[in-house]
Amino acid sequence: MGRVVSRRVAPPHTAASIKRFLSKQENIPDYRCTNLYSTISSPSAYEDQSYVSVMTDDGPGSSLRQPMALVISEPRTQKERKKVEAEERKRKKEAEKEAVAEGKKRKKEEAKEKKRKKEEERMKSLTQSPGRPKNYPSFDPIARLH
Repeated sequence: MGRVVSRRVAPPHTAASIKRFLSKQENIPDYRCTNLYSTISSPSAYEDQSYVSVMTDDGPGSSLRQPMALVISEPRTQKERKKVEAEERKRKKEAEKEAVAEGKKRKKEEAKEKKRKKEEERMKSLTQSPGRPKNYPSFDPIARLH
């Protein structure tokens, strides 16, 4: 992979993940508008789910003379762009909902833990008697009989 160190590409090493990584590096806004080829002269692009062996010494893009090729497809139609934008908005909205739900769950767990600790301290204080005051009369049933 020409200008990119292959170790920087996070697993899984599928064509889609490599396209996403390279698109970020090259400031390409939508990686789905790209095709990944094993070489410049390769007749067909990888399928998105295809595994690409980038970590080997003889895999695609491992040689400067045989670089992989990331080709940007023709611009999408207005309808396709709107669909992609709607999907992105939906994904962001779901992620935000998930983050809010996670935050609520964490707060609930923290409140539960705080309540448990408070109850634990209360029970501890009840079981630890402070002792009898000095001027408190003692009760000794045997002493009363004498």
